[in-house]
Amino acid sequence: MPNTITVIATPSFYPYTTPATVIAQATVADENGAPVVGLPVTFTFTSDTAGLTLPATETVPTNADGVAIASEFNIGPRPEAYVVGVRATIAGGIVDNVYIAAYTPGVPQVFVTNAFDDIIDQYAINAGIQSTVPAAIALAPGQNYTFYWGERRLQRTTEYNDVGQVVGVPWIINVKTNFQLASVLSNGVYSVFYSVRDQSGNEAVSTPRLITVEGSATSPATLLAPELLPATLNNVINLNAAFGNPSIFIPAQAALVAGSAYTINLIATPRAPGAPGPITRIIATGTVPANAATAGIDVPMTYASGILLGIDDSTGDFYYTITPTSGPSGTSRHLLVEIDTVPPIAATEDFDDDDDFDDDDHHHPGGHGNHHPR
Repeated sequence: MPNTITVIATPSFYPYTTPATVIAQATVADENGAPVVGLPVTFTFTSDTAGLTLPATETVPTNADGVAIASEFNIGPRPEAYVVGVRATIAGGIVDNVYIAAYTPGVPQVFVTNAFDDIIDQYAINAGIQSTVPAAIALAPGQNYTFYWGERRLQRTTEYNDVGQVVGVPWIINVKTNFQLASVLSNGVYSVFYSVRDQSGNEAVSTPRLITVEGSATSPATLLAPELLPATLNNVINLNAAFGNPSIFIPAQAALVAGSAYTINLIATPRAPGAPGPITRIIATGTVPANAATAGIDVPMTYASGILLGIDDSTGDFYYTITPTSGPSGTSRHLLVEIDTVPPIAATEDFDDDDDFDDDDHHHPGGHGNHHPR
């Protein structure tokens, strides 16, 4: 698996009348989430606004933490709002982008569905994520709107419809279908805003909204898969195994930086036709201890907690996320486990009229089916 790169730029929120200093920072990690040291990162800067003085292209090697930092540059003030794109590139053509908005005070923000308190989790993703871009200026044909979600953007132009009305905004965008899902709804923080430019070149930019995505199943896997212990279970959890308090083990790796936050997730999908939909549970959340990079993290799933109970004949999908105090979150590869912790139904013995037990008709084990592991 190739290296991954994530670029952020701060600060990025201020009125366009106030100058601000911006620092662009790129973080490079290998397939195990470990920092890549000494790798050249090339920063380039672009804008659709004419007349801007942009920083020169710059190549900086990553440090011991896998981080490359570009020279500071200023954004604003100008008579109009504008957007600057920051692009970080490493060997192999691997890139990441971020957009910085020098915004217009008073321009209404984007509305995002199911993002209560600006937080999106897997339940919200399942319910649907839509963004509404309002009319930022007096509606007229030929206005170019650009919608930004993190590193992605989408454009449309207002125009006349068949009856002479100007249409194009409000603009409702289905985030799940208009973008590659992992690029907009993986774990992380996204700056969401829009800009509009009229035919005279005047531009307005909305105040960015910071959207945090957490617990997303779409996140690319960069960390080692968890393990089910004891190993003698052979990735099968039945009722007896659940009673024995098995554990999920997060393997030792450089990405387990002390003080980071971890979350272990379980999605159990029933195998029987017509069974109810998947069961989603958070197994544990916590803070990465000081020795985790060399010792890993062992998380018991106690019988008393009931976290494994009530799951019938299902495929269990375990994975975890690591969220550092700064920089991008990481998601692990997945561990698939057979889970059946529903107690068997007691067998009922039927007898014929002469009280002779009919072995051929009635001799079978109790439970939901003969194939369940017990």
